[in-house]
Amino acid sequence: MELFDWKNSYNSRKIRAVGFECDVNVKPVELDMTSGAHKAPDFLAMNPNGKVPLLKDGAFSLWESNAIMCYVASKSKGAKLLPTDAAERSKVDQWLFWQTSHLSPSLGKIGYEKIWKAKFGLGAEDPKAIEAAMPEVDRFLKVLDGELSKRDWVASNQLTVADFACAAAFISRKKMALDLTPYKSLTKWLDRVESRPSWKNAAW
Repeated sequence: MELFDWKNSYNSRKIRAVGFECDVNVKPVELDMTSGAHKAPDFLAMNPNGKVPLLKDGAFSLWESNAIMCYVASKSKGAKLLPTDAAERSKVDQWLFWQTSHLSPSLGKIGYEKIWKAKFGLGAEDPKAIEAAMPEVDRFLKVLDGELSKRDWVASNQLTVADFACAAAFISRKKMALDLTPYKSLTKWLDRVESRPSWKNAAW
């Protein structure tokens, strides 16, 4: 399997981590996003969104990072990180959708101001935009922290792909100056995920 990748993509790192965790060989293929490689016709033929990550497994290609994570996990012995029980699997899906719809977009507003504007020459950060975004960030951090006060892992009592999906959203928290100290259960969980060899091996 080849993973078309970019070292600045947290969505790519979570896939690499799942590959290591599940002992599934996922070979990163770095695209130079600054030169527009993701807009080349041959790449757009595989992913019309013109984004990474993109997985290519023989003639099969797949985009959307959480879908890729699940595919990689499904290739492991016993589908490690993916519950087979329908109810338990639906809880994993619930948290994958939540991460995509709520957690990452809220944090992304801070990341845009604190990181990406400077990186791409889009002007200075706007303190008012950051202040306006923080109530939404706090709202969803409280949701995650509250659920993690009940168990060690996001979706169940076992590690799943949902943990890697949610943890990846916090990769840039230091650059974002995001203070997680009020969220005790969340920070303990994040330490558990980030201390795993698979997570460390996935670093670019």
